[in-house]
Parts: sequence; structure tokens; C-alpha cells
Amino acid sequence: MQHLLRQQLCAGVLISAGFGTISAALADTAAPAAALVEEIVVTARLRSESLAEVPVTVNAFSRQDIEDAGIRRPNDYLSLVPNVTLVEAQNAGTTFLTIRGITQVRNNEPPVAVAVDGMLQTSPNQFNQALLDMAQIEVLKGPQGALYGRNAIGGAINITTRGPSDEFSGRVQVGAGNGERFEGRASLAGPLAAGKAWYRIAASWSDRDGYLENVNLGGHVDPLEDKSIQLRLDWLLSDAWTADLRFYASNTEGGSLNYNWQAYDYELDAFTFAPGDANNTDLIYEQNNRGENDRDILEAAIKLEREASWGTLTSITSFNRLEEWYGSDQAPYSESLTQYPFGPGIPFDGIAQQYWDVDAFSQELRLTSRSDQPLRWLLGAYYVGSDRFISSPVVDDTGTGIVRVERRPTGAREPATFSFLADDNDNTAFAVFGQLNYDVTDSFEASVALRYDEDERIQTTSPFHTGGPPNERRGETFDKLQPKVSLRYSFSESANLFASYSEGFRSGQFNQSGTAAAAIAAGVNGVFDVVGQEETRAFEVGFKGRMMDGLASLNVSLFTTDVDGQQYFLFFAPTSSQVLAGIDRVDLVGGEIELSAAVAEGLEIYAAYGFTDSEIEEYNVQPAFVGNKAPYVPRDTVNLGFQYRAPVAGDVKLLLRGDYQRRGKQYWDPDNSSARNAVSLVGVRAGLEGERWSLIAWSKNLLDETYLAEYVLGGFVHLAEPRSYGFEFTYNF
Repeated sequence: MQHLLRQQLCAGVLISAGFGTISAALADTAAPAAALVEEIVVTARLRSESLAEVPVTVNAFSRQDIEDAGIRRPNDYLSLVPNVTLVEAQNAGTTFLTIRGITQVRNNEPPVAVAVDGMLQTSPNQFNQALLDMAQIEVLKGPQGALYGRNAIGGAINITTRGPSDEFSGRVQVGAGNGERFEGRASLAGPLAAGKAWYRIAASWSDRDGYLENVNLGGHVDPLEDKSIQLRLDWLLSDAWTADLRFYASNTEGGSLNYNWQAYDYELDAFTFAPGDANNTDLIYEQNNRGENDRDILEAAIKLEREASWGTLTSITSFNRLEEWYGSDQAPYSESLTQYPFGPGIPFDGIAQQYWDVDAFSQELRLTSRSDQPLRWLLGAYYVGSDRFISSPVVDDTGTGIVRVERRPTGAREPATFSFLADDNDNTAFAVFGQLNYDVTDSFEASVALRYDEDERIQTTSPFHTGGPPNERRGETFDKLQPKVSLRYSFSESANLFASYSEGFRSGQFNQSGTAAAAIAAGVNGVFDVVGQEETRAFEVGFKGRMMDGLASLNVSLFTTDVDGQQYFLFFAPTSSQVLAGIDRVDLVGGEIELSAAVAEGLEIYAAYGFTDSEIEEYNVQPAFVGNKAPYVPRDTVNLGFQYRAPVAGDVKLLLRGDYQRRGKQYWDPDNSSARNAVSLVGVRAGLEGERWSLIAWSKNLLDETYLAEYVLGGFVHLAEPRSYGFEFTYNF
């Protein structure tokens, strides 16, 4: 009852605030002299529709938005979206996305479906990559499983790259910054055969020495070098058929596992077992092995489309390959060699590593009706097969450096391998889905979508597996019928109200064999060999409006989500095991209010507030945690910003931009052992623009906020990136 009352109170506050703002905004009819707020077309429901009318909460970034905000990687745009946060820690492929209280944890599926030009990514380690030649980015909130399938329990992200050009054109960008940072980007586009085939190729390179110093070895622990290339080929096969080929490849090298353990005193070189503190940033790095990380990504996809009188046939065939390895000092990450505080054979401060090798093939077919009719329909089918090998070795630290281990333990003349947890995962999933949208009247639309996903997973342990029986074979099938019903009512051409009910699920999977037994032996509860699937049920109501003769927009949304089996992460230090566990039930209630406006000639402002109230409602393993906050969920987020563009002389313009983000109080574990206080981050961009060129200075974390990017139960902590700054020069031809 208390939780229900709290939900109603939170909803009432947001409704009052939102519709109070609506009334005030609609009452203001005096429009300043400024450009109209841009009208954006999105593909949230797998067809082109107006952002202002689609009955989904979507944050969309146009090509101009992407350029003005300096968006180069996922966190650059996610930091601008209310009720969304991204944690970057450990290695290039490890990120933790939280969207409306639905979270991502290590070695697990993401809480959103991510599609690039319609191709769904198949590994979470692909997500944090360089973004090249982006045309548009859409962040959809709320379960989207009815169209996007398994793992879209929190939302979906659609990324569209720029298409080729009829005329030859190009772009060159160079930049530099602190931390010995240097970068370059370039693109070329043009026709291959007049009226028949076109190309666009883009590449980027960035390299930095880092910001965080290793006091033992000298130098920095967080270097990063990334090289990426993207190719798009479009051609007209006939009057009805078109083809679009996308190829993307990247290599990322850098530091990894830049953690401290708060239970260890680095000055005394001794264990104190002090309690963890999510606000203690007094850290030093003294590892005797500098962390290393190496990741390769290859993505290839071809989209074929046929236009017919009834609509469009779409086929998307894709192949993905990802290989990533990282290694560094094991906990406590000190300058010492291997220690045995827990007895013989259970080392600390050895060398911990992990290796991923993932191949995936997918095929999607869609039939989509024309959009210019009252009844619009969509039918589709999807298949994906993937093979993932993962190993997590711990090797003796003999002082001779890191010996890279992948598919088998170290040899006779190399440092000993203390543990080798490794398995191969053969996963096959298929889905069928459909959607009907019907205009009941000119003002009222009803929509229903339904999708069935089935995900079969087979795990076979390595012949060298030490955590349990080698060559052990386990299999599980996870499935769900995912409906979505939505209603939209248009008060006018500039005001829309919508409501929806939707369900989604994230596939379950396996912990590495033997992990559960080791955790139980050490007194750690809640760890099982099979991690059950996570399911969500969500209600949402929202308003989208344009005011002041189209100079301003206001969006308000409210949601409540029930989560069964929320998955979260545990680190089991004695065997350096990364473990998934589940919470029986979590309730989430929250919402967002967003306002943007062109308030004067060349001046645009935006403001957004999002909150998520989370509560653990049922937890059979630890009943004492019922009533606690869910892990990884900030209480609220605040986004404020402005952009000013004005002529200076001739065709030269001044650009000024500022972005402020506040991430509210956050717990990291169901114990609620320690909460990180609210974090405030400021980013700025300023410079000059000509007809073909621009010179921009920028800074992220301008105020040099020191905070922990991640806190893991037990006091394993990772510092966030400090202030960075630099400049970039761009020339278009």
C-alpha cells in the first residue's frame, strides 16, 4: 500500500508540473524571432513517422544536432537523454546502460535493442564504438519487444548513417587535446555509376596517453587508441529493387581493469577490510602490471528493398564478428606479486584476464504496407545464430609481465594458470512479429503489435575448464510472447496524447560452470548455474506538444514498470569470477518532462528532468533487502543546456554551446551498502564557423568533478574520467 501511494504521489507531482507547464506555454502566443524547432521523422515503429505524432517516447538527434553537440561515441548522446545513464569502466567493450531503471551488467545482454541502419547488434561488446557519419540517432524508451524482440526490455536505439551522395564531396577533421590526445576523421562520397550506384566511406583515428597516473610504473593507466572505418554502397538494381551495403571495422587498444579495492591499504600494502564507500575517490594506481585491452569489431550487412503497389519488402542480412581480450593485476591491484591471504591456491594480485570470441549471423524479413492509408500493417520474421567463446583465466604474477591467455591455459615454461573458467555458447533465436495501426478517426489512432521470440542456448565447457566438469554440456530455452497496445489522440496538429501497455524480456543465460558451487562454499548467496530470464510489464502515458507557433516543444511522460527476475552483477574475488544473479521482483515508477525552445534569433535552450523510483518488492534469497532501491538506478537526472549561433563577420558565425547533466543518488547493489551522491557534469563547445570550415574548442567535465564511475559490492571501485579538453578543425569540400 505504501508503495502504491508513493507511485500515485510521484505520478501526481509530475502530471501537475507537466500540464501546468503546458498551460503556461500554450498561453504564451508571443513568438520571438527565431527559427522553428526542427521537425524530425523517426522510424521507431519501423516506418517513417513524425516524431511529434508517434506514440512512443523518443529522443531524436538529427545530423545537425550530432554535429553541434560533438557526438562521437554513445555516451555523447546518452548523456543528453533524461532517465538514461551509461557507465564506462573496465575495458572498451564493457558498458552499463541504465534506461528508466532497467540496467545492464557484465557478460549479459543489453537492456535495449541497438540497430544500425536496421541491423541489430548481436553482442553488447559492440555498442561502445566510434560513430562515423551519423545521419540520425533515436533513443526509444519503454519495452519495445513487440517489434525489436528479446533484450529490448528497456527500449531501443536506432542509428542511421549518412547515405552516399550524387556529387563528389568530402570532409576532413583534425584535433588535439590534453592527455596527449590526437585525432583525425575523414569521409568521401560520390557516384560510382551515374544514376545507378553511389558510395560513402568514412574513417576515424584517435589516440591518447591518458589521465590517471600509475605511481609505481610511471605513465598512465588509461591510454586509448581507436581506428575505425565504415563503407556504404547503395545501388539501384532495377526500378523496384534497391540495395544498401554497410561495412564497419574497428580496432581498439588501451588500458583495462583500472580498479582499486577499498579493503586494501596501498600505503601499508596490507588488507584492512574497510567497508566500501561509493564516494571515496582517494585512490592511487600502483599495479606492477599495466592493464592491456585489445578489441576488434567487424560488421557487414546488406539491406535489399522492393517497392510495390501494396508497400515494401525488406530483407536485412548481417554478419558480426567480435574478438576482445583484456588483462591486468587481479585484486587488490597492488605492486606486490601473487599473495595468498585466503590459503594455498587462492591467489590475490595474480593476473586476471578475459577473452571473448563472438561470431553471429542474422536474417530479417519484413513486409510493410504503404503509410498513406487508414489501416497500416507490418509482418516480419527474424533469425540469429551466434557462437561465443569466453574464458576468464587467473595467472600467477611472477613479475615477468602479462602472458596473454585465450583458449587454453599457460604452458609448462610460463607462469602457472591458477584457474581457467572457459566455455563455448552456441545460441540460436528466431522470432515472428506483426503490427496493425488503424486511424479510427482523423484524430484517434489505435495500434497493436505482437512478437514471439524463442532463444535456445547451449553451453559446453572447455576441456581445460577448472571450475567444474570439463566438456560439460548444458542447454536452456527462453521464450516469450511480447504484446504492445498503444492509443494516440490528437487535440490539434500540435498536441498529441498517447497511452501504451507493453511487455518485454531479456534472455536468461549461464554462469560459468562451477561458479555457483564456489560462491556457496564461500557463503555468497543468490548465485545459480542458470540465470533466469528477466521480464517487464509497463504502462505509459505521454503528451507531445508544440507551442509558440512551432518555436517550442514540450514532452511529458509517466510510466510504471514491473520487473521479474532483474539481473545484476556480483564479483567473486577469490576466483576472479564475474557472476550474474537475479532479484525476484522490482517495481519502477517515474517519468520525464522535456522542454526545448528557440527563444531568440540564433538562441536555443532545452531543459529535461527524469526520475525513477525503484523498490525491491520480492527477493527470496535475501528477504531483508525487500524495500531497498534497485542497483544501478539513479534516483533522477537533470539536463539543461543552450546553443547560440550568430554571425560575426561575412559568412563567419560564432557558436557557443553548454550542456549540464546531473545524475542523482545511486545505489550499486541490492544490499544498498553504499550510495554514490549526486554527480554534476558540465560540457562546453565554442568556436567559429565558415561556409566550409569550423574551428571549435571543447571540454568535457569542465569543472573536473571527481567521482567513481563504478562501485562493485565489496569496495571494488573505478574512477571516472577527469576533465578533458581540446580543439578540432573541420574542412568540407
